[in-house]
Amino acid sequence: MRKFIAIITALILSSVLFAQHVLYLNSGEKLTGEVSGGKKDTLFFSFYGNNLKIAHDNITAIYFSSEEQAPAKPLATSAPVAPIPPAVVAAPIPAADPTNTAAPTNNTTATQNQANGSIRGVITYYLTKQNVTKPDVGARVTIIDSASVPDFNLAVVDTFHFGNSYREIYNQYKLNHAKVPRDIPEQMMIWKSDTKTTFDLLTRRAYKEINTLKKAENQIKSSTDEKGLFNVTIKPGTYYIYIISSYATGETIMDLDGKVYCKKIHVKSGDESFIRNSFDVF
Repeated sequence: MRKFIAIITALILSSVLFAQHVLYLNSGEKLTGEVSGGKKDTLFFSFYGNNLKIAHDNITAIYFSSEEQAPAKPLATSAPVAPIPPAVVAAPIPAADPTNTAAPTNNTTATQNQANGSIRGVITYYLTKQNVTKPDVGARVTIIDSASVPDFNLAVVDTFHFGNSYREIYNQYKLNHAKVPRDIPEQMMIWKSDTKTTFDLLTRRAYKEINTLKKAENQIKSSTDEKGLFNVTIKPGTYYIYIISSYATGETIMDLDGKVYCKKIHVKSGDESFIRNSFDVF
């Protein structure tokens, strides 16, 4: 936490010196824009006229000049640098108990003696035009032991999210009759969302992966309260969490019932894993 406070302070002080900042995400994505500030767990970043809010946990590195080079060794992640790489499958762990406080039962004696951990978070939806966020009340939260879905490919889902995000930004420029920055179509091509054919194929693949999670056994379910908060106590292990928004929807089979957030979580004994996500509503 102290590290990120120092980063935010340095960025705010340096914003008057550089017109462009370069942000590298854990997924390998590179964003060029301008840091406008931040708060305890979030960085505010202006990207092609879109005010993004990015959780500190998703940031690999920040450079003060667009001429800086990419980090030599970015953080490992299941999201692809190139579109849809082979899946990274976690080592099997015991199956989870289907209650919020229960957890894997087929553990070693050492694991059984470990204290529970927890996964908590705050989920909001972001009204782009009004530039405000509101609690995503009733967002559906599902947690699944990664060992129960060894064939699940998170990289495909991440690729869809990147491709869909650039596609939505592109459509916003078109709707406003504004000139589309050159980087947007280039990124759409990288993430396979530049044509209807490639994007439809990517969407179907991502939808198939999410259905793998939906059909998994021993799901742990929760939902966000009136403040957009959730908190689940759970045994140490590696899990997938996916969250479906109650307010933000899209136009694909992936998000007609609500936009989806998906992430791999490592829960440690006595530790807390925190998630913050804001769904875009255009």
